[in-house]
Amino acid sequence: MLVEAWLEGAVGFDLTVNNISFILDNRGVTPASDSADMTEKQKDLTRADALTIFLTSSNKGSHKKQDGNSSESTSGESFTYRQEAQRLAIYYYEKWGEVVPDTSSDSVTGTPTNMW
Repeated sequence: MLVEAWLEGAVGFDLTVNNISFILDNRGVTPASDSADMTEKQKDLTRADALTIFLTSSNKGSHKKQDGNSSESTSGESFTYRQEAQRLAIYYYEKWGEVVPDTSSDSVTGTPTNMW
């Protein structure tokens, strides 16, 4: 399986092409390579990087758009999922002795303050 597809499958959400390129380049993984060639460390840390991007850039709540008599609503991510993503990212960074990016409650619920 290509690393790009593996990464999105490993975290369970879509990533932009730029997100994937940034993560893979940051971890020394060649785009379009086979995920079977990745080390355990590369797999863990690319997953942690993707989760951190999710935590600091994703939609944090629902939105409602009203236009006359019609309205459109989008659902927000559950706070539980966000907490689990935060815990998992921290686990992987600590496992490999990496500096943990700011994943404080402010990053989970508000504006990111420091990443990498």
